[in-house]
Formats: sequence, structure tokens, C-alpha cells
Amino acid sequence: MNEWAELARALEAMAASGKAEVREDGEWLAELGSLHCELRAPDKGPLVHLWSHEQNLTRRILGIREQSEDRIVLEIRRFGRTKPGRLEFLRTDSRRSAGRIAREQFRARFARLLAERFPDATIEALTTAPDLEHSFSGVYVRGRMIENGRAWALLAVSSAENVAAIEGSLTFAVLWLDWARSHAKREVVEGIRLFIPAGSSTRLRERASALSSSARTEIFEFREADGRVEKMDLADSGNLESWLLPLREAESALSAARAAAARV
Repeated sequence: MNEWAELARALEAMAASGKAEVREDGEWLAELGSLHCELRAPDKGPLVHLWSHEQNLTRRILGIREQSEDRIVLEIRRFGRTKPGRLEFLRTDSRRSAGRIAREQFRARFARLLAERFPDATIEALTTAPDLEHSFSGVYVRGRMIENGRAWALLAVSSAENVAAIEGSLTFAVLWLDWARSHAKREVVEGIRLFIPAGSSTRLRERASALSSSARTEIFEFREADGRVEKMDLADSGNLESWLLPLREAESALSAARAAAARV
């Protein structure tokens, strides 16, 4: 049996397990079982074709980096690009929930939005993985961006999330900024950039304007439909005091939760 036939057999077995996913260059793409998968061997080199009603992906295979029962790693090249990439097929302990899948899909879309609207910036380590030890919720996308030589922590929330998640985003953004600064190696993290759906920043701007100047905050509204991203003016924040109490209460609750987790 040649290596491509063996690869096809391994992918088929992994998909049949019902607990496998596909990642490209570390970015989650889909549950493997939800995709059709086909290997082709044209004259110019083997291809892998993955498709569903939501996406269609074809990559040229440069080589098989790793192949085991639980993990297959292909070195691939995307059409129109010269730099090789990595396509991974991984078994997981359990299937992801619909909510987790939706948030992973938003993370991928948000990464593309940032690349389009901040073409000169470097985006690092976007993730939705929850971290209960540090009170980081899987509801939000968090990461870093470096623009014009300056590093920023960033946090984003999808329009698919409820109002409570959007209004609570500033508290989690402050926590993420604190973590990013404490784990920075040499560069200074200027502040936090918070990205929220269009039309939902009024209360957050009111609260952000009351934060310490050390927690430098920039709020952006975005629309996925047309890719619009707009930086909002914190000074145009209306009545401030009416929204300070909920923020303080949320911060107190999170501090209590972190203290309780530290005692476990």
C-alpha cells in the first residue's frame, strides 16, 4: 500500500471516530466528520480537498510531517502563496459544543477582519480557549497586536453573544491587559483594544472613561457584514456615574472568584 493510500485510510478512520478536528497553521477550521475529504494525485503533486456546505479548501501536499492514530500533520502550500503551511488532523477527547464551534469560527473571521483593517499590524496568538485559573472566559477572543512598534492586548466579542457578554467585555479586557503586561518579555504593552459589535459601545465607553489612565483603553465597533471597523470616541460617553456601579460590582465578583480559585 503506498503512502497516499495509507494516508487516505488513516483520515477516513479518524473522521469515523467522530472526535477529530482540522486546523490550518494552528487555526481551527472544522470538525473532520463534518467535511468531505478527498486526496488527489495529479501530475504536479498530490492535493487534499476538504469541503462542506460552509467551506471549500484545496491545498497542495508537500509532504507528510507526522502520521499516527491520533495526529496527522501535512506540510502544505496554499495556491498563490510561496510560504509552506501546516494542515493538522487531530483526535480530541470530545466533540466541541455548538457554542464553542461558533466562537472558533468567529475567531477565524475576526483574524481576517484584523488583517484587512490593520494591514501593517502583526496579530499574535488569537484564542478563545477558556482559562479558569485566570478568569478568562471562552466567550471572548483574546490576543495581542503590534502596530507601529507598539504592542496592544486585544479582546473581541461576537454579535452572536448575548447583551450580558458584550457589556461584561470591558471587565475581562482589563483582566487580559493585566495578564498581557505581566507576561510581556521586553516590549511595553500600551493598553487594551476592545472590539465589539456595531451599536453596542455606549455603556462601555462610559465605563472605560472612568478607568485609570494606566489601563489605556481603545474601543472599536465592527460590522462583519461589510468589514467596517470604527474607533469610538471615549469622550463622547454620556452619563458616566450611572454605569460605574455595575462595573465595580463585576470587578469585585471576579476578584472574589480569582481568590476562591487560588485557595483550591
